[in-house]
Amino acid sequence: MTMLLPSLNFIGGKDMIKYLEELKLLNLPKGKFSIFGSGPLSVRELRENEDLDILVTHELWNKLAEQYPITTKKDRPDSIYIGHIQILKVDYKDWQPYIIDAKRLITDAEIIENFPFVKLKYLLDCKRLMDGEKHVKDIKLIQEYIDSQK
Repeated sequence: MTMLLPSLNFIGGKDMIKYLEELKLLNLPKGKFSIFGSGPLSVRELRENEDLDILVTHELWNKLAEQYPITTKKDRPDSIYIGHIQILKVDYKDWQPYIIDAKRLITDAEIIENFPFVKLKYLLDCKRLMDGEKHVKDIKLIQEYIDSQK
């Protein structure tokens, strides 16, 4: 079930999150993608984003792959880069153990200002399984935000 949240002006993230206009120009079909990574944090003004990571369905990935080159890097998921947008396919084989049900990240997205964002609870679960200082900082930011909403 998709949840509607107040507009970005209410949340305050409209000025913090970057590249939504670039994403809008791609005219991706609703229900076929969600904003992942730092996007759900930036829209809540928890930290800035340097790009927008977008999870897309298998079907949308195939359509985009016909139009844009696929970039492959060692130990990283295949990606399609369009400006500041990094597109990742939802059925990437190495998401596990980080993401158990990746499709849910799209189907159960929070809609904020007409954009689908991965829910923080799912992002938090993913970050807890990842290594690196950036993820540790994000975990703290997400947990503090969730606690402040109670």
